[in-house]
Amino acid sequence: MESRRFEIAVGRHLRRTVTLAPLLIAVTAVAGCATARTSSQVAGSFVASAPGCALERESRLVLGRASMAIVRGLAGLADDEMDEETREILRGVRRVEVVTYRVGPECDFRHPPALPSRLTDQGWRAVVSTAEGAGESSWVLTRQGPDGVTSGMLVVALDHHELEVVRLDGDIDRVLVAATADDPSTVRRLFHSDA
Repeated sequence: MESRRFEIAVGRHLRRTVTLAPLLIAVTAVAGCATARTSSQVAGSFVASAPGCALERESRLVLGRASMAIVRGLAGLADDEMDEETREILRGVRRVEVVTYRVGPECDFRHPPALPSRLTDQGWRAVVSTAEGAGESSWVLTRQGPDGVTSGMLVVALDHHELEVVRLDGDIDRVLVAATADDPSTVRRLFHSDA
């Protein structure tokens, strides 16, 4: 229930930024792309858990510091089209990476595969994990910086047809508070529980 409300709150803000999609694509074409080590680790662990499985990367979108600065600058020009919550989300995000893999028909993920242990070694902590039917799973992981602020969020979604890995770097606490402004306690319940 709580994760569904979080998804709805974040989705509402992401839909508002869809009008910037052509601009984001153009900025990505101009800006350099960073390495995709985390998404490759996730994909590699899924392939290892299902012998004979093949994943084919379909797309990759990376917005680094320079690209995000351009997006924030352009968002500043869109005074009437963007609310303050969405601007706050953009201010908190330093880097975005979205990688989509096509899942081959020979892959059998009826039982959710384990995420790579290297992620935990790198400070990632699973905060949400769901399994909806055979072969459909999702995870949300966060990582804290040395100052205790959540500095990264990794969202992994797997179904019969595709694996999607979304990584956000920046002041993720700030992003989550802005994204859940209608119900700020959602962030505390989802991501800062001691359970």
